[in-house]
Amino acid sequence: MVQMVESPAQPFTVYDVDATVVRGHTLNVARNGTLSVLVHRWETGGEIQLHCHPYQDAAWTVLEGRVTFYGDDGNVMADLGRHQGIFVPAGTYYWFESTGDGELLMTRISNSLPETPRGDAPVEIDQWGRLMKDRQ
Repeated sequence: MVQMVESPAQPFTVYDVDATVVRGHTLNVARNGTLSVLVHRWETGGEIQLHCHPYQDAAWTVLEGRVTFYGDDGNVMADLGRHQGIFVPAGTYYWFESTGDGELLMTRISNSLPETPRGDAPVEIDQWGRLMKDRQ
């Protein structure tokens, strides 16, 4: 049994066959000011325009199907199947297309650099972008 408590946490379902995918091929399942979780669903095609997200790191994981990610010069960055993924650092140009026989289903988790750090500890941020404080 799951006990629900008041929290800013956002439980989500990654994939519901009967759910309507919005914005063409993308469903936003959880988001705040710095992190988003999306589901990409493609019968065919993909994000075929070369582009980058200059302020977002992102990771994709294939749940169903097959996908090929291409880089700035058309090189293959990754050819991925089920349960495989790719991490694309901010500012990296890429595009992808479904290359399997069936539907492509992926999650995309990305972060954005906030304008101001969150948290209440006025201390220095470490080399990994973390604010530290003692546990109680």
